[in-house]
Amino acid sequence: KSTALATAGFAAVTAELGGALKAAIDDAAGQDKLRVQLEASTHASKQAVAQNEDFISSLSRSVGVADDKLRPALGSLVVATKDVGQAQKLLEVALDVSAATGKDLSEVSEAMSKGFAGNTKGLKALSPELAVLIKDGADFSDVLTVLEGNFGGAADAAGNTAAGQFKKLGIG
Repeated sequence: KSTALATAGFAAVTAELGGALKAAIDDAAGQDKLRVQLEASTHASKQAVAQNEDFISSLSRSVGVADDKLRPALGSLVVATKDVGQAQKLLEVALDVSAATGKDLSEVSEAMSKGFAGNTKGLKALSPELAVLIKDGADFSDVLTVLEGNFGGAADAAGNTAAGQFKKLGIG
């Protein structure tokens, strides 16, 4: 009996370690992919890449969104803007829109990336009044102002709900 229990316990520990190792490998791969994107799009230094990783970690803990969701969204915005600071600001807006609308963060950040480049089709789906605003000639700055006004603070509010607190706990 004790051998069977020990074997089962060892198998459970091994499975947990395997899952943790896979998560660590996936996280490192996500960091590397974003680092390459930052260097290619903005010629970011090692210090800037490290500061950006601190930004991602802090943002993840504050709003309860996993860093493996934040990095690709930020990468998309960096490609569009070619500016890390601007991409980080847009990511915060994308998080608010995602939290308020229930749309996937990658979908929102992709729409914002395309909108920044002039393709506003995806932006129209983010908030109903944007379709009319865009049709009337609004530029990305106008659209961003509306998104911030409609959804500003939604990610923080979602992070402070009971569900958000449990997500933060899981991320921690």
